[in-house]
Amino acid sequence: MPPWIIDVWSVCLTALRSSTPPHAWCFLFPQGSSCQDLTLKLAKSVLCLSSTDGEACNNCDSCRYIDEGEHPDISRLEPEGNAGVIKIDRIRESVDDAHKTGAIGGGRVFIVNSADRLNEASSNALLKIVEEPPTGTVFIFSTSILGMLLPTLVSRLRIIKMRNPSLVEWIEYGK
Repeated sequence: MPPWIIDVWSVCLTALRSSTPPHAWCFLFPQGSSCQDLTLKLAKSVLCLSSTDGEACNNCDSCRYIDEGEHPDISRLEPEGNAGVIKIDRIRESVDDAHKTGAIGGGRVFIVNSADRLNEASSNALLKIVEEPPTGTVFIFSTSILGMLLPTLVSRLRIIKMRNPSLVEWIEYGK
């Protein structure tokens, strides 16, 4: 794992190990990079059936489903269509899904990729569920432009900033 992601993961582990781990996270990453691996690592730790001190076991059914790329308790909200926005209909569908018990272990994770592509209506539709999610429901947002998110939504998120990798790190580890 690249050093700039290791730094962020240590912050995540500290939060996961706390008595009240966040239920709404937001990874703020530098433009031109990605935090997909980090997002899945966090989702795996949250949904793991045999998590040890915040780390996923990598052996249970839940971990295996994530490794295979499909997990019934992970929903992805991403920009779509010509406008490239996260549509309110998809948000409403996800809000309904958040109230359903997860298929494996009971928990659910909603990954909001490119959260800066939420329009005002979509952001507002997420506010209440992000503020008071059903037990076991976790939201993981990611963006490189935090200023595009509504301040009321940002106030409900645990913001974790990924540092810019050095040129040497960038060359050694790639994007």
